[in-house]
Amino acid sequence: MTIGVLEAIQSLKPNASFGMRGVKPDATVSEQYNAVIWQDESQTKPTEDEVTVKVTALNNEEPARLVRIKRDKLLTESDWTQTRDNVRLNDSAWINYRQELRDITKSASFSPKLNDNGTLDESSVTWPLKPST
Repeated sequence: MTIGVLEAIQSLKPNASFGMRGVKPDATVSEQYNAVIWQDESQTKPTEDEVTVKVTALNNEEPARLVRIKRDKLLTESDWTQTRDNVRLNDSAWINYRQELRDITKSASFSPKLNDNGTLDESSVTWPLKPST
């Protein structure tokens, strides 16, 4: 999924009141912007340039956002290993695994990509190996 004008405006002007006339799925940013019906009297409509810049930024940030979602899920799934009433023989392996998950976005080689359908290309991320249970 490509992030468009709707998401950009919501990011730029949270809680703004606006709508969009029917827009084709493959519409350009300019076509989407021209379909916006601004209804908010308390704040001004962002300019097309502001929206275009935000659309680009959100699309560039999307792969890393999806990595963080998966990383957070993996951390949650391994929380049980960190309770002190559950000491394991490979406790340090779990501690290292969880630290590697937290550091995944800090790697110099971190460059996640999206598949054509807008999902995370799992092969573009080097995930740490989960220790045995």
